[in-house]
Amino acid sequence: MHGYHVLVLSSETGDAVLEFVDLPAMGADPLRKDLFVEVDWMWGGGHSHQPKPEALRIVRDAFARAPVPNADGSTGITLHIDAGWDYPMAPGPDKLWNTADDLI
Repeated sequence: MHGYHVLVLSSETGDAVLEFVDLPAMGADPLRKDLFVEVDWMWGGGHSHQPKPEALRIVRDAFARAPVPNADGSTGITLHIDAGWDYPMAPGPDKLWNTADDLI
């Protein structure tokens, strides 16, 4: 298994905890720049602020067009957006975030 040890903020204690995260299994490529973002949103009273998949695609595409070089000779940044369990983990893979529990 390939991955990295990263500091994550514990939701239970608020402390930074060193955890192993299998970033390649989440779509990361060691030869490209990857950015992982978690998007929280609220709902209630019949109203939702859930981001529209099309809006997230536009942001993801903008990062992909960024004029920054990668070790594999390509350009751009792969933006991985966790906007909830029903959203895809990365451009391309068919995994949803609801399958990520075994990666952390």
